[in-house]
Amino acid sequence: MDMSWMMLAGLLVAAVDPVALEPAGKWRLDAGAQSCLLMRTFGSAPSDVTLVLHPRPGMPRIDVISLHAADAAKPNAEQPATVTVLPSGEHFDGKADTAIVGDGRARDTASVPVKIIDTLPAATHLTLSIAGGPSMSYHLGTAASAITALKACEDDLLRSWGVDPARFRPMVEPGQPGYVDVLKYMKDDYPAAALHVSGRTIALLTIAETGKVSACRTVESAGHPALDAKTCEIGKRIRYPPAQDAGGAPVNSWTVLPMRWISRG
Repeated sequence: MDMSWMMLAGLLVAAVDPVALEPAGKWRLDAGAQSCLLMRTFGSAPSDVTLVLHPRPGMPRIDVISLHAADAAKPNAEQPATVTVLPSGEHFDGKADTAIVGDGRARDTASVPVKIIDTLPAATHLTLSIAGGPSMSYHLGTAASAITALKACEDDLLRSWGVDPARFRPMVEPGQPGYVDVLKYMKDDYPAAALHVSGRTIALLTIAETGKVSACRTVESAGHPALDAKTCEIGKRIRYPPAQDAGGAPVNSWTVLPMRWISRG
């Protein structure tokens, strides 16, 4: 065998955490009204851990969530985080925070680029590393059919919103082709009636053939109607490049607009 391949194989084996958690059940899909969740339990009680993949239609990032015994975990603000997928060795960087949820467990939530989804059908292991905390590694088993089901769930969700998945436009992050700078459409927009409220609104925008937003509806509420209404007001100011069909003719399309509201009260 070629020595370079032997060395590479050795590095990959070494990169897999020797205490990677083994699956304790099958992948489970939760189809909600706002998003789809894919989850699997690893390890054994009382120290079992649940891995959750939580994409949101059109959003450029996915939440990779670890639910585990709180132990010494404490709530903290955002920290640098990396999700590593093996055997490809690809790294997906983002931010993560830790919260203590209702059942007393800790929830680590890392927000990383959604393109990680495309690497998971061939993945054997996934490791979540958060600055200042221990890494957690999972032996994924066979994930290909589960990822296919997750993508189908998202298409079904879009259809339930009245959206044609083929004309749905995912959000584009800064620096990427087609990026629309929402900030230039914003004014001093925090509603006076909701200065004491923080939250995130995700709005579904219908984009006419002209690129003008013709309709808006809330698919995830910030918890106050004034914040949701203001998100749609901002959305209707935006002008998008018109979508085109296969023949180059302009057609209507859809996208999402997330708006993070931070209390001023």
